[in-house]
Amino acid sequence: MNRLTEAHAEIHSLYLSGAPVFTREIIQDVGQQLRKLEGKFGKVFIRGLDGVMVEFAIETGRILPSQPDTEFVIGAPFIYYCSIQELTSINDFSIPRIASSSLRIYHYMALRNKFTKENLDVVPTESLKDTKNIFKTNQKQWEDSEQCKQLTSIVQSINISVDIQQIVAFACGSIRDDSEQQTPRSSFQHVLVLTLRNILSKKQEDLGDISCYAQDPAYSEVDILILRENGITVLDDPEGFLKVDDSTLVISCAAQVQVRQITLDLARPAAMIWDRIEEHDRDSLWADPDSSRIRKMILEFYDAFEIPGGREDFGDVVLYIRRATDASTT
Repeated sequence: MNRLTEAHAEIHSLYLSGAPVFTREIIQDVGQQLRKLEGKFGKVFIRGLDGVMVEFAIETGRILPSQPDTEFVIGAPFIYYCSIQELTSINDFSIPRIASSSLRIYHYMALRNKFTKENLDVVPTESLKDTKNIFKTNQKQWEDSEQCKQLTSIVQSINISVDIQQIVAFACGSIRDDSEQQTPRSSFQHVLVLTLRNILSKKQEDLGDISCYAQDPAYSEVDILILRENGITVLDDPEGFLKVDDSTLVISCAAQVQVRQITLDLARPAAMIWDRIEEHDRDSLWADPDSSRIRKMILEFYDAFEIPGGREDFGDVVLYIRRATDASTT
């Protein structure tokens, strides 16, 4: 049995025993290490699922050769979260030295001209005025839509016995994408946050304001400003995950990160709007997969409510509400 096979077997055994793949302590510690090393060379140490510390080099600013007239610049580091499926299978990320770590550190890369140092990966700067107009137009379209009216009716009719004190949304995308891709997808997902805040605030009048947060590395300064003006605070990774607790409504539509496995290891959220839980794991790895643990928790502790229409904007999402019988255990 080689090292990778041994590691996969050990992780699978730990998982079946109920050990968390993601812990608040480790995620918080990694976030703190990265903040201390911002813009610097150094090392980040992460405790693996087997208890052994794994070392990752931080090389922000290092230059790597590319073509004769171009070069890569290593940019800021980011946390990559490994699903249980990735941790127990042979894939492109299977490296024996880091096999036991559910958190990995990688870097963004930028391509530039080797001689002029001009950045060749520049994202066009969007106009604040134009982006605001796009958001307002899409907001009105959503609020006037039959889908919004149906969703409002559904949420108003549900007996939500668990207090929801905050909403945390993940991977809603940059508002500029709505213009580039000719779709209101990002705006609709952010306006969904505002719609749910308003509905829940009326249902829970004695609880006061509901705080709203969003985490997505795609956000620009323009996005952050527009969302702030609408009452949504943008959080850097991993602060969004650390913000989630048992009083949270989590929103995540077809995320490209393990939102579901992370959040259900860290907390038992009051409610979630996210991808439909499937009966079995998919054969291939994908961005935000189910797991046997997720299915068990949803089945035991949550009621499901269908979200009307809108697959092109939200994907195949379902509203999961924690049952009243479980409220006293948290």
